[in-house]
Amino acid sequence: MEQVTVISAFLGGLLAFVSPCILPILPGYLSFITGISLEELEAQEKSKEVMLKAAKQSSLFVLGFTIVFTALGLTTAATRGLPPLFFDILGRVAGAIIIIFGLHLMGVISIPFLNYEKRLEAGKKRGIIGTIILGMAFAIGWTPCVGPILSAIYLKAAFTEPTVLQGVFYLLIFSLGIGIPFIASAVFLSWFIPLFSWLKRHMKAVMFISGGLLVVMGALMVAGVFDLINLA
Repeated sequence: MEQVTVISAFLGGLLAFVSPCILPILPGYLSFITGISLEELEAQEKSKEVMLKAAKQSSLFVLGFTIVFTALGLTTAATRGLPPLFFDILGRVAGAIIIIFGLHLMGVISIPFLNYEKRLEAGKKRGIIGTIILGMAFAIGWTPCVGPILSAIYLKAAFTEPTVLQGVFYLLIFSLGIGIPFIASAVFLSWFIPLFSWLKRHMKAVMFISGGLLVVMGALMVAGVFDLINLA
């Protein structure tokens, strides 16, 4: 069942990638991050130099937000010394919170702060460290928008995983779920444009399904059978 857990964490990252704060404005993000014009990124045939630059800059950016997201896993250490009863209660409370987040994604309820996104600006001239820091800054700006899915992975790591390292590991897998398609899009943007257009047209359905999965996951945690079924 460990494999299912890893796959689910990765799929959570993919769902965050197609969220309204990333996918609809992805081409603009990529141009800003890589320093390559949108016309060059969308070209069917790109020079090797352009592709390598796009891969390098986007990888550094992904490293930046991966550092922020996986660092959250270290905070799960605070839950390790809790008595079993408190651990069980907090796990059920976490499940209830995940259900609320899922209902928000489904559009059943609205949580204003989860609709908020702050994108931090930075200068165009950036070295390796600058691009990594930019990725870290964007992670902070994205957090409210990808919050429901990120929170579900975090709460799962905090209350259902036996060690801190496993909590960090699942947040790393979640980050890769966002990062891999991000890098692929930077290098092969022209290939993904039709898919992005289709996803934009069906964004409401994608978010509804994502929310439904979170509701199921939260319900299992509230019922105290999450570890037995281990779907997330």
